[in-house]
Amino acid sequence: MVAGEARHLSQRTPQAAREIKRLDTFNHLVASEAVQAEAVTGNMSELTSAFRQVNDLVSEIGAIAEKYNTGMTQVHLAASQMDDVTQQNALIEVAFARAVSRDFSARKPIPAVPVNTLARPDRDADWQHF
Repeated sequence: MVAGEARHLSQRTPQAAREIKRLDTFNHLVASEAVQAEAVTGNMSELTSAFRQVNDLVSEIGAIAEKYNTGMTQVHLAASQMDDVTQQNALIEVAFARAVSRDFSARKPIPAVPVNTLARPDRDADWQHF
């Protein structure tokens, strides 16, 4: 019986060796995949950090765009106010020019027009020379 058992064990030895080799290969694959998983985890961490940086930059761009929009609104308001003041100044200049023109018109000497008055020899001796 010992010989039969020895024969049976010797027949199982190659099969056990193949199983050990398969398990060893499987362990190497698992270890390799674990290394790859660690690398993927590191890459994911880097990607997450990069996405945060992009998100921060987009937020900053949004804030800058809002400030730009506010500034442009103020520029348009200032330009509108300057336009209003320019128009008011133009109206004032026109009114001033009209007033000056009227003032000069009022100061022009009126041409002498003979007036019929009753002559009084005691007051005006030269009345007959008209």
